[in-house]
Amino acid sequence: IAPFAKILGAESLIGTQIGFDPAGRVTGRLASANCRAAEKVKRLESVFGPDLVLAAAYGDTTGDTDLLARAKAKGRKIGICGQAPSDYPEFAAFLVEQGIDSISLNPDTVLKTMLAIAKTEASLGQPSSRD
Repeated sequence: IAPFAKILGAESLIGTQIGFDPAGRVTGRLASANCRAAEKVKRLESVFGPDLVLAAAYGDTTGDTDLLARAKAKGRKIGICGQAPSDYPEFAAFLVEQGIDSISLNPDTVLKTMLAIAKTEASLGQPSSRD
């Protein structure tokens, strides 16, 4: 993955390390803690310091709630452009629960996803995103 990070101009690479046996074969085990949830934020802080302010945050699983919360706490807008909210209205609802500001959808899923979002907003006592 490091070569891809370099091509993208990334100065640092943070991720889960996979395990190898003495012959250099992948073992299927992790060589470090899984870089998700609180561990992801912990690693970012270890590289960039505890006063880290995220310029952007991207989350595509429920394991990103800590990262998204950190971004939101610093006043950052959070959005997602990806397939998951279009395919899984429950994921779009989860994103609303996390305080997401914008969601990109496939045109054929807008209605069903907006209905799921409106239901979630109502359950949270939030004004509808259509207002």
